[in-house]
Amino acid sequence: MSENLNLGAEATREDTVNTNYLRTHGETKEPPVTNQELLQKYRVEIGFMTEGCLIHVGCKQFAFSSIKEAMKALNKYVKNPAVYHKQWDK
Repeated sequence: MSENLNLGAEATREDTVNTNYLRTHGETKEPPVTNQELLQKYRVEIGFMTEGCLIHVGCKQFAFSSIKEAMKALNKYVKNPAVYHKQWDK
């Protein structure tokens, strides 16, 4: 279905890496992972409870006392997943 919606057809400058630059400057590191790739890497599930909800990201589980609070946190994660993955990988 995502093919029909043409999702991901346009990438922002922050989401792309100039591989020619890496090659010409002798950098052999892997290019940075984009936000889109991080979001695709881990499954996200939301479980609604009587009060609040649980959000699972990969093997991590987060409990929230309100749905509003959970959605704020989820939106922050979606905007910049790299920040959270750095914290979790410590």
